Amino acid sequence: MLFLLLISLLKPHVYLYMSPRDTANFNVYLITYLRPSKFITLKGHGTAEIAVEVKAKRNVIYGNFWYVKVDTSTPSPLIKVDSFTVRKFKNWKVKVKIDNPRTGEDVIEEEFKKNLKDYCEGGLCLSDPIPVHGNKLSSPIYSSDTISFKFKTIPEISRIDAVVKLYQEEKGFDVKVKGVVLTPEIRRVEDGAFIISFIMPDTLSRGEYVAGFEVKFDNQKSFKRRAIFIYRKGGSVLVGNLDDYIPALTYIAPYSEVKKLENAPPSEKMKLWKEFWKKHDPTPGTPENELEEEFVERVTYANKHFSVGKMLGSLTDRGHVYIKLGPPDEIDTHPFELNAVPYQVWYYYDQNLVVIFVDRGGFGDYELYYPADLFDRID
Repeated sequence: MLFLLLISLLKPHVYLYMSPRDTANFNVYLITYLRPSKFITLKGHGTAEIAVEVKAKRNVIYGNFWYVKVDTSTPSPLIKVDSFTVRKFKNWKVKVKIDNPRTGEDVIEEEFKKNLKDYCEGGLCLSDPIPVHGNKLSSPIYSSDTISFKFKTIPEISRIDAVVKLYQEEKGFDVKVKGVVLTPEIRRVEDGAFIISFIMPDTLSRGEYVAGFEVKFDNQKSFKRRAIFIYRKGGSVLVGNLDDYIPALTYIAPYSEVKKLENAPPSEKMKLWKEFWKKHDPTPGTPENELEEEFVERVTYANKHFSVGKMLGSLTDRGHVYIKLGPPDEIDTHPFELNAVPYQVWYYYDQNLVVIFVDRGGFGDYELYYPADLFDRID
């Protein structure tokens, strides 16, 4: 059960990438980043159904579905890579849907619109930047400082040049990261296929970034590409005292385990903290513990933004919700309204959930107002 509670910290995602196969067809790579707790039953196993439909000129030109087995031995997050081939059309609409066939629940549904003009011009074609780890296609989530993307060209050429610029996405706009100069490494892995890599500077924090590529074919035609990726910076980073993180463990672990940490001598706490996360690492064969990283990031954010006086932000109602559900898709803040106390509305669109907090005392301590039983649902 603790495994399922910990896994619930992660959100599902779908990534779709286009790559020219030849002059008449495109390969489509679908990378799904699943949260096992959405599919696992109390018996410790389950199934995810991934369905894809591609339309061109209102006609379905491709349709397929896959079943993915999920169990407690599955690495978390579960990353599934599928690919299929479709014919060239000027405009495509790709619909991806992931269901839990046992419950009938729609876990995630996304639609992607693609225009052939973005990929081919004058007999030359360039793929999307496809994230790779080593030479293997994977999710655009990097725990190391090296960020790599694979490009496919048509026709198959022996050399490309590239300029890479780094941005952060802010409210739909790409804002260039100041003072950062990236020197890309270009490596040909086969005719017409290249991997472009760059190193993230040590000065940059963890978060979501955008890589802007300008790729030139044999000093001829240039294409521009944009790749969103998440930079983990090699592990969880505790900010301040370990004691600021331990109380929030009660949201995801039995109090008996948390009490052991709280009552330990200061010299033993870090050792016990590491033992706790090692015990609950769903991917013990990898150097990263994604669950610990996600937990630390959320507690750090809550303590920074929701603390009131001497009360840790992670222990407030907003901190509780943020740690269990993650950042909301949208926050609507109302600090000064006539005949009303300050309040905030948090929207979680993929969960069809609206959460309202009110500041009855006017001191910044926003308490849960609606839904009143939310903590019973998520704990």
